[in-house]
Amino acid sequence: MHSLVSLKAGKFAAGILAACLISTAAEALPRKLLPVDQCARDPSFVKFRSVLRDVVKREDGQALLAMYAPGLKPSGYKPPERGRKVEAEDVMEREEWEIVHGIMRMGCAVAGPVYVMPSASVQLDRYPEKDLKDKVLVLGGAKLFKVPHEEKSVVAILNWNTATAVGTGGDFWTGIRLADGREGWVSDSDIYWMDPSFRYEVTFEKRHGKWMITGIIGAE
Repeated sequence: MHSLVSLKAGKFAAGILAACLISTAAEALPRKLLPVDQCARDPSFVKFRSVLRDVVKREDGQALLAMYAPGLKPSGYKPPERGRKVEAEDVMEREEWEIVHGIMRMGCAVAGPVYVMPSASVQLDRYPEKDLKDKVLVLGGAKLFKVPHEEKSVVAILNWNTATAVGTGGDFWTGIRLADGREGWVSDSDIYWMDPSFRYEVTFEKRHGKWMITGIIGAE
């Protein structure tokens, strides 16, 4: 995994956000963890997020950079040669784009001026770290395969299930075991790592009347 941007303020913001969504008492990890969307209460952010989702869908590197706060860029940003347009691969690696695609589907949490996606980054703070080791959240609509890549081997459609990662199949596949004991494979683009060491999050703030990305935080 790669850190998407060298900005640690978002981690502090996430700690503040926890007070808005969770209690301090330790709880058992549920079989499902549905996202919440507190950010939808702000029409200006809803409009901004709609544009952001379109930019991410098109993987428009140049447009994404324009949505960052002044002076900030992804840590892996590679400036193109003079006269060449910024491409997706200049901004983030393929794995990182896949992670951001997933984050766009995973709700949003609010604490004062700071907004965070996905909401799971905050929701999971109520659970002991030891209970999150090797745990993943399977996004809504994800297919559970008996054999990676083989469409005819789909055995279930999952919906925000929590699961334990039990192996990797190469080519961006992860083997999982659900709480009910079922096992199978899911595409890496359909999972979110719950272990704090591997979580990713995007932070946003409204500055001078304009929403912008203030950080994309990932595992070191």
